[in-house]
Amino acid sequence: MVGAMVAAACHRVISAHHLIITFNTLKEQTIHMDSTSLDNNTGLGNSVFFDLNANGVQDEGEFGAGDVLVKLLNPDGSAALDSNGHPITTVTNGSGEYSFTGLAAGEYKVQFVAPEGFTFTTANTGSNDSLDSDADRHGLTQTVVVTDGSFNDTVDAGLVRPAGLGNFVFEDLNGNGVQDA
Repeated sequence: MVGAMVAAACHRVISAHHLIITFNTLKEQTIHMDSTSLDNNTGLGNSVFFDLNANGVQDEGEFGAGDVLVKLLNPDGSAALDSNGHPITTVTNGSGEYSFTGLAAGEYKVQFVAPEGFTFTTANTGSNDSLDSDADRHGLTQTVVVTDGSFNDTVDAGLVRPAGLGNFVFEDLNGNGVQDA
């Protein structure tokens, strides 16, 4: 039986995006790899929150909304697809947070799906992009640029419960302002 040769490997990082791995076998070979294919944190995300005062900004005391469906889209509004051809989606965690990582650098939009009984608050109000809601009244964000190796953590959405008013109308026969029996 022929003995197996075990290759010893060493590596060195030559830049933030390149890694050289040298395998010492009978013949030395150097393989250049783009490290973004190994550990790619390029992406976007943030949170979905309940905007209790409907001002378009996540204020202190306004908590995250869990189990909200979030879809990643191409700039033209079509679904961004994973390597298997499936739409890229996620659901917010219990704190309302979500993220899409491992993305190629480029332009994206995010589509949030409001839970039953909620709509979206006013988009892009205030001066702090990490606290304001980015989703329009349909739950769609503007185009977001993601650069290689970066994570855009400012793409969020605020939810509001529309106010309701109602009861019933009655004829006040005696003019006392009260529905009498």
